[in-house]
Amino acid sequence: MSAITLRKALGVLAKSSSFSVTTVTHRQKDEFDQLKEQLFVKQEIETELQRYLDVAKPGEIIFLCGSSGDGKSEILTRCQSDPRYQRRFSFHLDATHSFAPRQSAIDALNDLFTNHHQQSSPLLIGINTGMLANFAREGAECHLAIRSAIDSFLSAQQDESRPYRKVNCSFFDFEPLP
Repeated sequence: MSAITLRKALGVLAKSSSFSVTTVTHRQKDEFDQLKEQLFVKQEIETELQRYLDVAKPGEIIFLCGSSGDGKSEILTRCQSDPRYQRRFSFHLDATHSFAPRQSAIDALNDLFTNHHQQSSPLLIGINTGMLANFAREGAECHLAIRSAIDSFLSAQQDESRPYRKVNCSFFDFEPLP
């Protein structure tokens, strides 16, 4: 790795850094990517999620929930690049984004759930808790079972046991973590 100034190295850690949110990219990795990998600390929730992914059932929807900037996209990108999960799961890294300029995030989730079938690969979604609540209120009627599972999750007293399960939905939440 070539020499990186302290200012540039610390910039990788800043929330405003292009490295703060991980996305799937096909660009050539550089020394900042290497630095980010060296600085990465695996969280307990990632270990729990991976343990669960090893036994996930077809058609299941697995939500990785939390606040903005807590590492959801980093964890999901790491899972997506893991050969154990690449072909076995469908991934939606950031549920606050839509697929088209005139499409809302709620519409994008409606489309995602409409195209997801009980016999298909498990679906792994990174989603902010606020967007989860918005979908529970505003999602399409045809997704009432998913909306109800989300409502149950949001209403449940969260404890240390993960995941919270309802119907074919599982929820891993950053919130109960210190």
